[in-house]
Amino acid sequence: MRFTKAPGRLEDGATAKQARFALQNPMRLSKIIGESPTEAFPMPMIDPRQSIARRRPRKNVRALGAIFFAMGGTLLYLCAILPLQDAMQHAPVLGGKFSGKGLIVGFALLVVGLALIIGGRRASRLLKPQPWESKVPVIIISIVIALGGVAIYIITRSQIESLGYVFRF
Repeated sequence: MRFTKAPGRLEDGATAKQARFALQNPMRLSKIIGESPTEAFPMPMIDPRQSIARRRPRKNVRALGAIFFAMGGTLLYLCAILPLQDAMQHAPVLGGKFSGKGLIVGFALLVVGLALIIGGRRASRLLKPQPWESKVPVIIISIVIALGGVAIYIITRSQIESLGYVFRF
């Protein structure tokens, strides 16, 4: 089967097999059509900086920060302060649940919530960068927050152990 030349069509002598191959391989298409692939199939230029996140501004970042702050404060109270207060009063059983994971997550939520309350949109851009921005600050901030949570866990656990309590796993 042969095609005749028409605007934007295959040149004389191109077979259907060549046409199918050309559609699967756009760089070969220019040899058969006689024009560049971008002229044959114009595609809109997409700027990665115009992503959906860029077009829609983040709203209520401070409200989200307040929710994170409240959740982090609650976790820290239940996982660190309440057991420490019971240990200082020499209670036979510690109230709350002393949990390392709860302390780390609570501290992370508390810090991120405080950053969002204070920094607003600027802090939210730092904590969730766009695809073209560097991810290194987020990684460093995450490591520092995790180390801070581990430090709080170690300090709280040593305080409770110094009051005579023994942890069993």
